[in-house]
Amino acid sequence: MKPYEEFHHSLTVDTDLCVGCAHCIRHCPTKALRIRGGKASLRKDWCVDCGECLRACPVGAIFVVQDDFDRIFGFDCRAVLFSAALLGQFADTYTEREILAALHALGFTHAFPVEMSVPVIRERMAAQIAANRQKPLISPLCPAVIRLIQTKFPDLTEHVMNLRTPVEATAMLVRRRLLAAGYAPERIGLFYVTPCAAKAATGKEDRDGTPLVDGILNLDSLYNRLCRILSCKKACALADSEEVLPQAARADLGWTLPGGEAAAFAGRCLAVDGIGEVKEFLEHAETTGVLHEVDFLELRACSRGCLGGSLTAANRFVSEERLRRRLEEHPAQAGPDLPDDGERRFIADRMEVGGIPPMTKLLFRGDIQQVLSSMDQAQRIRRSLPGLDCGACGSPTCESLSHDIVRGEAQPSDCIFLHIATDLAEGGSDALEQLERVWGRERFRREPQR
Repeated sequence: MKPYEEFHHSLTVDTDLCVGCAHCIRHCPTKALRIRGGKASLRKDWCVDCGECLRACPVGAIFVVQDDFDRIFGFDCRAVLFSAALLGQFADTYTEREILAALHALGFTHAFPVEMSVPVIRERMAAQIAANRQKPLISPLCPAVIRLIQTKFPDLTEHVMNLRTPVEATAMLVRRRLLAAGYAPERIGLFYVTPCAAKAATGKEDRDGTPLVDGILNLDSLYNRLCRILSCKKACALADSEEVLPQAARADLGWTLPGGEAAAFAGRCLAVDGIGEVKEFLEHAETTGVLHEVDFLELRACSRGCLGGSLTAANRFVSEERLRRRLEEHPAQAGPDLPDDGERRFIADRMEVGGIPPMTKLLFRGDIQQVLSSMDQAQRIRRSLPGLDCGACGSPTCESLSHDIVRGEAQPSDCIFLHIATDLAEGGSDALEQLERVWGRERFRREPQR
């Protein structure tokens, strides 16, 4: 197992585009962003790649780098792996066959839904849930949630199921299938279409470091390419081809929907979506002990699950409704090319992976006495700050600023309100009274502390 010393990140800040508006620092759930020198700066050791900053940026300065699409043409066999979230992006005026045919028209020789491995995964998950006595078990599907647990809730890492996700299992299965079909290993190219930043960061390699796919493509970018083909009906000639028929059953494709995992199992199963809601739920559960009453937790960082991923094109509520309607018409049974018994055994034999290690990120460095002293100093500084959490200092909250001051990354004078109030008080200006009428006298009558 490759050591988890640090995370690979997909989120990137274009400092040429960034205007320092501070929208991103206010939306980041892990307080991993700061404004420094008028530009957003990412603390990579705290980032979980949830993509909330990408959504919040009004100028597109935060983005996810994808592989060059033309890389697919470097392979004779070009397979695309996609989740049902892709289908939910399209209005029902386009059939599944047309959408899949458009993928072929783009240049892919094969197309596979990642949910084709769900039947094997569901069986193994159900068995673990039934046998588990240390409640709850947590779905391993969302990598942003896993990173959040590793860094913020390390005691829960042992509750994360040590099973492969559909992307991992399907990638292994597809590569095996294409090798069996006679393609040379170096001529096979697997490309995964990701709906979110977290899967862009984690989807390329297996957990032991071996390659899973040869490229990552952002869903929003691929969607635009597909729309251009569908709008001029280039795909229609392929729409009746047998090779583009659906390969996963209705229930399997529903795995992507909010509650799709939780609905599949007996016992007390909860589904929580949205990184803020997940964080709040886990914090509440830690203090109340409610987790021990739950058998299984489906936790998704994006609101409405993968359909609300930061790299999706359609509104998350619209795409969820579209996918649910599409699945009503989808065959209840899987189409051709579903894994046969040998392939199911192949997946099952490789289903278990190593556990998820905790990666607690401490606010302060040093031995226990130094950490306690730093915490006490930060608390004193925090009491001297106005508590407005305005972000004008470049830190997301007053509490974050107090931590940054103790770490030597900021100064008390960085608090704009406190700085202005002090200057006004010394100058005897009536403007201080105006500030106090709005925010209260006590906020601006305290001296900054180091």
